[in-house]
Amino acid sequence: MILLLAGCAPSAEEVSQNWTDSQNELRAIVNQIEQLKSLLPAAWEADLATEQGLTGFMEKDAQVKQNLSQREELLQDAQSVLDRLNKLNPDYLSAEQQKQTDELSAYFDLVEPGISREKDFFHLLASGEYDDDTLMAHWEAVTVNRTDQQSVISEEVLVPKPSSADPADQESETGEPVSEETTPPADAPVIEAKYRLNQTTQLFEPIGDHPAKAVLLTFDDVPITGDAKHALAIAETLKENDVPAVFFVYGAYLNSDVGKETVKQIYDLGFALGNHSQNHPDLTQMSAEGVREELKVLNDQLIELTGEPAKFFRPPYGITNPEVSQIAQEMGMLAMNWTYGYDWETDYQDASALAEIMVESPMLTSGANLLMHDRKNTAEAIDDIIQGLSSLGYGFIDPAEIAHE
Repeated sequence: MILLLAGCAPSAEEVSQNWTDSQNELRAIVNQIEQLKSLLPAAWEADLATEQGLTGFMEKDAQVKQNLSQREELLQDAQSVLDRLNKLNPDYLSAEQQKQTDELSAYFDLVEPGISREKDFFHLLASGEYDDDTLMAHWEAVTVNRTDQQSVISEEVLVPKPSSADPADQESETGEPVSEETTPPADAPVIEAKYRLNQTTQLFEPIGDHPAKAVLLTFDDVPITGDAKHALAIAETLKENDVPAVFFVYGAYLNSDVGKETVKQIYDLGFALGNHSQNHPDLTQMSAEGVREELKVLNDQLIELTGEPAKFFRPPYGITNPEVSQIAQEMGMLAMNWTYGYDWETDYQDASALAEIMVESPMLTSGANLLMHDRKNTAEAIDDIIQGLSSLGYGFIDPAEIAHE
């Protein structure tokens, strides 16, 4: 009987294969959870734009609520896979295999309380019954948990970065090379990369001993205003304060002469330009060829205006997926989303209210990516925003010093 049972036990080879299959399943779930976390700011923005605004965050149809629910479902799937892993014979697993299993187990152990803390934060926000200290404490609990999650898993477990293989060797669906990346002139000065974008958290991290307490200022939908004067006013105020920024261009607004002139003036003032697509569609609903065309049409216009394409890309509405980011990278652009922004909300149309929330937001943290737009309230508030952030000890990240990885 004992011999019969032993003969039914999985072999070392079968255990190793089962471990590999389970690991792949878990890594795919990690990727999905991290992707949903990165999309939370976009969900937040979408819910704020509804009639319910803040009070609707945890309603059944709210995007924030759906984001949290999807992560809870993924966590349940992960637990089933972990149960299978724990039943494998440990004698057939190497120390490295056991280490990776432990890392993933520790990660998922932190995901559940992390979701719970996010729920507490959004319930509090929706209730309106809080003071600044309480709200800040709840958000800090969320960010501490997210940091803990990142600390227990190796880089290879996280969402993989796009391939670093030569894009010229890759082909699109049509069989043509997909790379649009430009090579800098041989005599171009070499600028030291001081920050890199963590694609999982969407926060900028210092390289080496450069200051961690710094933020990136970004402005979308440029030049959206009819006479484009607000975008230029923002740029001029930034220049006066010696503060760098990225201006993300909305291609459709380059149809007018004033739009083209404004973008050229912003570029001539020394500011980086980003690609926000030609027509502002949901790129995740388009074919790879359609996405590439959306970005290429705008980059071609920027080359005509400034002599070079955009170096940064931000997806319309903040909605993206790995395929869209891959295409942007192949075209020589660093894809990024944002940490927070408020200038389109009804409560912050007054410049003083906007300046206050941009400086006192509970989401303000080292490496944050601050989203603003080509708007009158932003143009009036930007100087106070700069001074307020500076008074808190924050520096400003120069886009030229961001690594393109």
